[in-house]
Amino acid sequence: MGNCLKARNTDHHHGREKKFVKSKATLADLKETYDIDQKLLGSGSYGKVFKAADKMDASMQIAIKVINKTKMDPEDLESLKNEVKLMQQVDHPNIVKYYETYDTDKYMYLCMELCTGGELFEKVTNRKKPFTEAEAASVMRDLLKAL
Repeated sequence: MGNCLKARNTDHHHGREKKFVKSKATLADLKETYDIDQKLLGSGSYGKVFKAADKMDASMQIAIKVINKTKMDPEDLESLKNEVKLMQQVDHPNIVKYYETYDTDKYMYLCMELCTGGELFEKVTNRKKPFTEAEAASVMRDLLKAL
């Protein structure tokens, strides 16, 4: 799968850095590529998240974060673009993988790894026994490896 937000190669020797380039991919392109489940996986101030499957390989399950750009001020939109630029450069087993973005005038669709393990907060608070020090150490080890 290609990256719809193409970044220029970084050339540290000449002071050039990767740039965020607005995607030319449309919502029609997104729907042509993925079967999108209309059941909401989650939502927040950023937007909504849906599960989708690649039409060419149904075993390729992803999460699509739909962000309403019309509710964002220019500074927030720039922060979002910087976040995408950073995600394009990161490849680590403990950090969610970014695949591609589809961008329209009103919405940005971020296609990312589908994480099915649930939320850490829920795992800690919704259990019958206390969260042990060993479990906390294991979680912290995984978090710190991402740094």
